[in-house]
Amino acid sequence: MIRIAIVDRCEEDRNRTVSFFETQKDIRVSAVGSNAYDAIVLASRNPEIIILDLEDEIIDEPSILPIIRRRSPNTSIIIYTHAEDEEHIFRSFSGGIYGYLLKCGNLDELASAVRNIHAGDYFFCYRIMAKLLQIVPQLVWPRKSRGGPLCEYETVLPLSLSSSELRIMFYLGQNCSNREIASYMNLTEGTIRNKISSALQKTGLRTRSELAVFALKSGINCPSRNRHNNNHGTSAGPDMRRFPS
Repeated sequence: MIRIAIVDRCEEDRNRTVSFFETQKDIRVSAVGSNAYDAIVLASRNPEIIILDLEDEIIDEPSILPIIRRRSPNTSIIIYTHAEDEEHIFRSFSGGIYGYLLKCGNLDELASAVRNIHAGDYFFCYRIMAKLLQIVPQLVWPRKSRGGPLCEYETVLPLSLSSSELRIMFYLGQNCSNREIASYMNLTEGTIRNKISSALQKTGLRTRSELAVFALKSGINCPSRNRHNNNHGTSAGPDMRRFPS
């Protein structure tokens, strides 16, 4: 019997998913939740698989993946959502998920994902797999410059990058969203987007995904990080999580 937990912000979707799995003889719903706090608490009960959708919450799925994995390292996570933008997929994939399915599909596909993942495999629906095939080559063989041939990253950082751009690149490498970075740096999300665009232009990269991997490969540390660990209440960044570990 496969023990799963379902955490879904939408009550209608949550009830529909629970009702469906109650008809499956080899899968048992052991816990149900509706928000990020529930997901973290339920992870402590060590379900074999968590099906997760926190769409439209202040804290989204990728933000709590590291916490769930620390609480229950043997639990596999499936993202089951309407979100299919590149940033959300990249951050989820980087967070160590085993499956990503869209709610526009049928629940039989979700049941197949549970069984495949329980057997030690991964499962991504067709539309997400198509997007992953576009993202993953950028992570492994990113372009050195716009329009140039695919090759390894140049690890020498352009001298024109500002301190704030370097700091944003560091946070991107830590799998942070624009909202989180804006909070850490006390800036607006619009300013963060503009600085990311500027960093992309200076490095010759095309996407935030490439910029994140470039930051990791280049070993960028957070500039002036200690100055933000002060008495003014500014968060030091991704080490200062909203939830205890």
